[in-house]
Amino acid sequence: MQTSTQNDRKDKALISNDEICNDILYKFKTKNIVDIKDATEDIKNQCLHSSNNFEPYLIKIMEDICKEDTYISNKNRNIRDAYSNILLLILDKINISAVTIVLSSIYKLLNHRRWEPQVYGLQCILFLSETKISAIKRNLQEIIPHVSDLMTASKQEIKELSEKTMYVICKSSENKDIEPFFDQIIKSVLMPAEVSNCVHALASTIFVQKVESPALAIVEPLLIRGIKENKIAMKRKVASIVDNMLVLIDNPCEGSPFIERVLPGLEKAADNITDMEAKGVIDKALKSLKDIEKQLLEYKSLTPDVILKIIQKECCFEDIIDLNTLTTEYVSTMCSQLVNQRIFDKKVWDNTIMPYFEFTDKASLICDKIFNTCLKESKPVEMQEDVDEEGEDLCNCQFTLGYAAKVLLSNTRLHLKRGKRYGLCGPNDCGKSTLMRSIANGQLEGFPPANELKTVYVEHDIQGVEDNTPVLDFVFMDENCKHVDKQGVIDVLESVGFSKTEVSKGASQLMPTTSLSGGWKML
Repeated sequence: MQTSTQNDRKDKALISNDEICNDILYKFKTKNIVDIKDATEDIKNQCLHSSNNFEPYLIKIMEDICKEDTYISNKNRNIRDAYSNILLLILDKINISAVTIVLSSIYKLLNHRRWEPQVYGLQCILFLSETKISAIKRNLQEIIPHVSDLMTASKQEIKELSEKTMYVICKSSENKDIEPFFDQIIKSVLMPAEVSNCVHALASTIFVQKVESPALAIVEPLLIRGIKENKIAMKRKVASIVDNMLVLIDNPCEGSPFIERVLPGLEKAADNITDMEAKGVIDKALKSLKDIEKQLLEYKSLTPDVILKIIQKECCFEDIIDLNTLTTEYVSTMCSQLVNQRIFDKKVWDNTIMPYFEFTDKASLICDKIFNTCLKESKPVEMQEDVDEEGEDLCNCQFTLGYAAKVLLSNTRLHLKRGKRYGLCGPNDCGKSTLMRSIANGQLEGFPPANELKTVYVEHDIQGVEDNTPVLDFVFMDENCKHVDKQGVIDVLESVGFSKTEVSKGASQLMPTTSLSGGWKML
């Protein structure tokens, strides 16, 4: 005989995630500790039994808890603690790339007018520092100002907890060169007199470890305070620190924490300074910052809607049509955050995408295609060195080429010299004929127009064939093949790539001959 609990779980398995989420939110509104604990069990059960499709609902649940005064700021401590436990449960269950999404909800707690929600917000940051440290590193630039603001709070409990949190998140940078200065950097927030000593110590440091954005995010508030001081020597030291750290950056994306405030601060200092030696040091740091700023501007942000279309397109090409709409939107939002943070680590993208495509054996293939497309669309194309730089340029352009709903070439460079001969090589259906036809028709952006360069495209065709003649029937139109065994012809065609059945990609023996691409016709 089934227990009532088993029956409840069986019934819940028959209702949608939408209904379960609404039921959880309804239980929150009762302000009853029993209902809230019951809602917590519902969340645990869904995380356990609903694969990853319930994650988008966890984001909504967290948003509701953090935005309503009657929830996390309830006068009853037991109720507040129950909601806090739900927040930690959600942070534990969500994808690490979703942390950037939920941080906006945590910031609402840190900026709350009452001190109790601020405690829970700091506890969330500490929890993430222990369980999802790489997510903290990615978002350190935004987290630090929210935490440091609470270090001057009048409530002693908030002040102490925020100092502890600040120290923990600083350690997440894993930079051994600045680690000895964590205490001084934190003290400088509370005691402005410490700013001078800390800047002086940093300016005397020899940086040897590779510098990444978390390290810059930690020292950025200190450098801003140093720039604001009236002493020329202080501004010079700040510029020296900036330049010393930027030298050890491998990727210009890592320099982003210094662009928003440090760059304009040093520009203002350079305009007003009279000491030529100090001005030279500042100008050197400014040049490094402006070079980084220029490179960062070349990166394109991709909205969740743009990435959603990329996911849908790639899934369509692989005949994967049974997509969960809310989950796909959730994945596209996470990918958008990665692009905007300029994170193109393939392992990170695999962990962000693949768990939500477990229903298909093409999960790895889909992930690769989404990653590569987003990379091409957002990252600046690196200019390749020419094999032969001699001669006059005929064409040096970058273009994107599509056929129907398919993108054949994305952000592709074409560099041709006058008087040279070129061959176009590639597998069937990759777009060779489409590219040549686009050039001949004047449709390729950046290619010389007809009044500058005459282009002729001699397109081969199969003569004397009706539009609807299938490939297999066309073979038997040849006098030499009329008496050949049909199965033998089918097998030979299949051996060179012509499928025996209908296909969405490639070539089939059942396709009309005239619909084949140039490469397939050549066979």
